[in-house]
Amino acid sequence: KAGNAEIIAEYLNSTVELVMPDSEDFYRKAVAEGILKEFFSSNRTIDFVIKHQGGRSDARYAIGDLRTSTGTYRIYFLMKNVDGKPLIHQLRIEKDDEGSN
Repeated sequence: KAGNAEIIAEYLNSTVELVMPDSEDFYRKAVAEGILKEFFSSNRTIDFVIKHQGGRSDARYAIGDLRTSTGTYRIYFLMKNVDGKPLIHQLRIEKDDEGSN
């Protein structure tokens, strides 16, 4: 909700699939954190609301709306347990052209 890439990075797996408006690839944790920092510096966070979540005990996902200074984005993340700790394995940030600002 705060748009803090450093806090998000604490929950990233050592390798994460990161899908951004202009790129998509698997990145090491440190590289993904840098990409997220760049995104949040260009898109100041206003609000984040989880719209749907589900899964099972070993893998959970959530979908939400991120309102920023440049528009609304649909966020999807998939978390799986690694050594008993839930870590983000996939994070998608996609422009929501139908969302309201």
